[in-house]
Amino acid sequence: CAAEHEALTVIAATTSAVWVTDSSGGQLLRVDPTTVSLAGTVSLGGTPVAVAATDDAVWVADGGGSDLIRVDPETDEVVETVQLRARPVDVAATQRAAWVTLESGQVVKVDPSSNEIVATIEVADPRSVAATNRDVWVSSGSTQVVRIDPG
Repeated sequence: CAAEHEALTVIAATTSAVWVTDSSGGQLLRVDPTTVSLAGTVSLGGTPVAVAATDDAVWVADGGGSDLIRVDPETDEVVETVQLRARPVDVAATQRAAWVTLESGQVVKVDPSSNEIVATIEVADPRSVAATNRDVWVSSGSTQVVRIDPG
């Protein structure tokens, strides 16, 4: 798989698939975890900078277009593009929400049932984000970790 692509940058996994972005080609690659072989390719365009996956959705942050792209993991098709307010830095996802850190100093919550931004939280210099159904964790700059109640 790696020999065919030049810039494999970020990775996410579920029990049924491993998702890897190819930033040079603007693609999302689906790797079969059993055979460790390429099982699908999704053309995204743009510049994927982060990826998160659940059983129902794969979320790709596009740093080139300031978008959050939702991919259906069953069909390998882009099903929605959510316009963000600024360039994304990272994305995390649960069955209940996708969380995106933005260069503008915000974290946004996207509802997967509507694919709309339903909350915006101000966080100084948000970088990485991790999420569970109980907590959302954001690294703020290089010195702090911030907890967000996912509501």
